[in-house]
Amino acid sequence: NPDMRRLLVQLLGREFRVHEARNGLEGLRHVRAAPPAVVVTDVMMPEMSGTELCRALKSDPATAGIPVMLVTSKAEREMRIEGLERGADDYVTKPFHPRELLARVRALARLRRLQLEAAVKSRELERANAGLEAALSELRETGLRLAQSERLAAVGELAAGIAHEANNPVNFASNAVRELARQVGELR
Repeated sequence: NPDMRRLLVQLLGREFRVHEARNGLEGLRHVRAAPPAVVVTDVMMPEMSGTELCRALKSDPATAGIPVMLVTSKAEREMRIEGLERGADDYVTKPFHPRELLARVRALARLRRLQLEAAVKSRELERANAGLEAALSELRETGLRLAQSERLAAVGELAAGIAHEANNPVNFASNAVRELARQVGELR
């Protein structure tokens, strides 16, 4: 209803930038075009009710995190339960106190801001974790190359030691043969 829309725009406009819609379909288009911090919707609207709008927003992954507050003149428990079951984050009955409505919208907006900040931090942590995983993988690879290099160095040292040990008797035999050849030459 135009009077209720004007009241809500005036009331919420003191602290928030408000985009108004005449019906649920128009509201859905607004939300999809420029996702708001909070959606405040009347339950009874033409073309698409507030509960249908809420269900449409909550079933779309792109808009599911946006808090939805349903406003209605029907204070029946069953209506409240239906709205909450369709995903509404809050439910306010008319007539409402302006300060209460503002306090509830502030709380939902703060909650949304914290959720978005947490999502950003989560993505930052995921990127940092991916960087750490890559560094750890590189470190493991470097460790494997270093171990392989150390094994090759140990094999080299072992080969050098064996060659040295094998050379000693060969050198002894070679020197002994020369000496023997020299002495046989002298004897002849």
